[in-house]
Amino acid sequence: MVKATFFDSNFSNENDSDTFSMETIKQDVRNAINGLFKNFVMTKTHQYNNPSFGNFGIYKARVDTNTGSKTKYIVAFVNDDYLEEGSQRLLNSLKWINFQSRETEDAKKEFNGYYLEPQSYQPRENKLLYEKIFVERERKNMYIYRTENLPLKIEILRSSPEDVLPERGTLIGSIELFSTIITIEN
Repeated sequence: MVKATFFDSNFSNENDSDTFSMETIKQDVRNAINGLFKNFVMTKTHQYNNPSFGNFGIYKARVDTNTGSKTKYIVAFVNDDYLEEGSQRLLNSLKWINFQSRETEDAKKEFNGYYLEPQSYQPRENKLLYEKIFVERERKNMYIYRTENLPLKIEILRSSPEDVLPERGTLIGSIELFSTIITIEN
């Protein structure tokens, strides 16, 4: 395996204009979320390999929020990533397809034994972060939200079955709940 530390990637877009437009929109979403967690160093804590779903590198970073007893963190799933566990990369260098903001009571287990230094973020002005979201479906353990303009599925996990979430909100509001899974869809 290859071990990498702090490098940026250059992504090229397809020549087809429809593909280019969709790839541009997906990258704009990544850029907006990456900008919220600007200069976050992500550590590869796990490798997920499954013939049915593919191969993913799972990168995590601890978020310093100074609130609550649970540890807050972000996660980026990177398709076809074969770097060594423990590798570190900047969030903005990862072409993630799934982004999560979560919390845990067992950081050591969640981070696979790696110590992740808490990192701070500041809400930033980016129009995409304030994209309106609306409930598409309610399930026993989560709410599924969509946007009108972006190819995103936003899942907000319930901490208990009694949790009731609003019908509408914003992308940044969902991220700051730290119980959110955002998937960029094709």
